[in-house]
Amino acid sequence: MPPFRTAVAATLGGLLLAAGQLSNAQAAPTPSPTSDPTVRPAPTATPTGDYPPWNPCYYQILMDQAYDKNKDWLGDYRRSGTCIAEFSNGTIDANKYETYLIRDRMWTRYHALDGYTGFLARPTSNQFPVRDGGLVQRFEGGTVYAVPNAGTYVVRDEFLRRYGEFGYENGVLGFPVSDRFCGLRGGGCGQHFQTGSLYQAAPTAAMFAVHGLFRDTWSANGWENGYFGYPMTDEINETSDQVTQRFEGGWMRYNFRTGVLTTGRW
Repeated sequence: MPPFRTAVAATLGGLLLAAGQLSNAQAAPTPSPTSDPTVRPAPTATPTGDYPPWNPCYYQILMDQAYDKNKDWLGDYRRSGTCIAEFSNGTIDANKYETYLIRDRMWTRYHALDGYTGFLARPTSNQFPVRDGGLVQRFEGGTVYAVPNAGTYVVRDEFLRRYGEFGYENGVLGFPVSDRFCGLRGGGCGQHFQTGSLYQAAPTAAMFAVHGLFRDTWSANGWENGYFGYPMTDEINETSDQVTQRFEGGWMRYNFRTGVLTTGRW
């Protein structure tokens, strides 16, 4: 018997004995099938009780099946919430459509961020592979990236939305190489990626991307603390040959035809 199922074995035995003594009790009516064809019926009509009684799960049969298939690596049972259970090496989450597993590098980072009681909350996908050997898993509170030959990073909130606008890991920014960091000048926040960065001058300010040669020049001049200050736009295509980006204290312009970068101050 899996370790997390023993917590209520005695309680279940008592309930079954009491049920057998009620010889004149009527059987509970069978629930009516749902009339909505888009709603899948639950795999069991009532919780099985295999989890601790203070965390009942309507989809317990899915939890049990996932545990049986993965118990060799999940490790020891630690704690559970409603339809989610945490073990020493992974987590199982179940809903009426699918069972999700959190494991390996994803689980290490998820666990370090307080698991399902942290800001990531519950998974909304299993981990899946992306280019160059990377792995991605989505959660209610953000997306976790296991970057090839690097760390495991979280992209969340407005940073995740803007990252998506630039094509996620397949876009001009590449994979994340840091988490979000705040406490910058004026209350700003930023996040670094392989070939670019996202910055906002304040928590409620607009967020802009700086990438490629513009980021190299910006970092060489002190990032937001240099004379350029925070970015005020993304790259602007002025002509087919030329792009410009504006900052608080100046601008950068690159000409694709000549290969010349020019900068200036306001």
